[in-house]
Amino acid sequence: MAITLITVTKVSTVERFKDQFDITWNLVCMDGEDEVINRNFTIPHKQAMNPTDSTVKLQDKMKEYIDSYKAARTIQDHAAMAAAVDSVQNELRSIYTP
Repeated sequence: MAITLITVTKVSTVERFKDQFDITWNLVCMDGEDEVINRNFTIPHKQAMNPTDSTVKLQDKMKEYIDSYKAARTIQDHAAMAAAVDSVQNELRSIYTP
């Protein structure tokens, strides 16, 4: 399985304190027809800051999350994991079902 489509949208910019804002963007990743990631990412932003600094921080957070998802998928989809699940299931069935 692979990520086939990525969509990023602006959700909100909310002033929390004078000249201090929370910027929130949403990340949606699709694997074919299946939505595999749908998550909001929020960072603090001071009015005096360069907006590029905040966008880079948001992008880095999103990259980290996608990388984590892909690593987890690699483990989940590994043949040894499937074999282990089958083995445990068969063992439990042999013990607890007639």
